[in-house]
Amino acid sequence: MAQAPEPHPAPKLGPAFEARLRQAGPGQRIYAVVLLATSEARGRPAKRRSPEQRKARAARTKRLARRALREIDAILKRHNGRRLAAEANALGAVPIEATPAGIRAVAECDEVKAVLEDQPVTLPPTW
Repeated sequence: MAQAPEPHPAPKLGPAFEARLRQAGPGQRIYAVVLLATSEARGRPAKRRSPEQRKARAARTKRLARRALREIDAILKRHNGRRLAAEANALGAVPIEATPAGIRAVAECDEVKAVLEDQPVTLPPTW
């Protein structure tokens, strides 16, 4: 009996971000936000948690992120990049600066869920 093909993992870089990386020069510095794969979510709807439960979950996420950041730091060092925060936030996200090759290398890391382009957020003008 033939086995079903394995599903392709979701891309860690969006198509628009990948296009901008291709257009960037090889030495250009790119700012990005790395989302670490520290989540326990498995497709279940989230339940409302108590403040103590939320605090414990945030602490666990940060603890898991510390381990992943050692690997991210090694990748960034090889690609002349750097982390822009001392630790990941409670959601497991950390900003970085690297070359296009460094961004792609970080995205290949098993500890990374996604890499997002860091973009400024602005409010629309008020009338």
